[in-house]
Amino acid sequence: MCDDVQSGTSCRWNTAAVVLTIFSSTASIFGAVCIFILYGFCPKTRTSSRTLLLYLTMADFGTAIGNIMGSIWSNMNVGKRICTNGSNSTVSGVSLCVVQSLITTMANMCSFLWTTTIAMYFFLTVVKQKNWDLNAKLFNIAVHSICWGVPGVIVIVALSLEKLGPGAQTAGAAWCWINTCDDNTINTDDIIWLWISGLGWVMMAYLVPAVLYMVLRYYAWRLVK
Repeated sequence: MCDDVQSGTSCRWNTAAVVLTIFSSTASIFGAVCIFILYGFCPKTRTSSRTLLLYLTMADFGTAIGNIMGSIWSNMNVGKRICTNGSNSTVSGVSLCVVQSLITTMANMCSFLWTTTIAMYFFLTVVKQKNWDLNAKLFNIAVHSICWGVPGVIVIVALSLEKLGPGAQTAGAAWCWINTCDDNTINTDDIIWLWISGLGWVMMAYLVPAVLYMVLRYYAWRLVK
C-alpha cells in the first residue's frame, strides 16, 4: 500500500511484488551467466553480433543485480515515508539505496546504448554492406567509450552532486533513482536529471532501432521488388 500517494512522498510495495522482482531478476542473472559460459567456452560463438550481445548482457546483468538490491531496500522500508520534511532520516539503508541507484542507473544507460549499437550494427551490415571489425583498436575505443564511458561519467557527476538516492519518484517502484528528498518534490533540476540519467536514453533506444528497422524493411522490400 502507499501512504499519501497524492503528495508523492512515500510508497511501499507488497511482498508479492518484491518476490516477483527478485525471481525475475534471478532468472535474468541465470540467463546472463549461461551466456557468459557459452561465450567463454565455445570459440565458434564469438562472432561480432554475439560479442555485442555479450556486452548488452553484461549491462543487463548489472540491472538485475540492482533490481534485487532495490527490492531488499524496498522491503526494509515498508510503510515508511520516503521523504519527510525535506529529509530521508526515517528511511533505512540510505547507503544501500544510493549504491543501488548508481548500479541500476549505470547499467540501464549502458543497456540502452548497447541496444542502439546493435541496431546500428545490423543496419550497416545489411544495408551498407559494411562489416564492423570488433577487434580494431580504434573501433573498440570509440564504442566502449560511448557505451560504458558516457554512462559512467553521468553517474559519477550525479553521485558527486548527491543526485542519486531515494525520492518522490520512488513511490510505486521498488528501486531508487534520483534523490528528490532535499525539497520533498520533483523540481526542474530533478526532471533534467531524470532525462539525463534514463528517460532520454530510453527514448533513443526506442526510436533509433525502430527507425532503422523501418529502413531495413524498406530495403528488403526493394530487393524483393
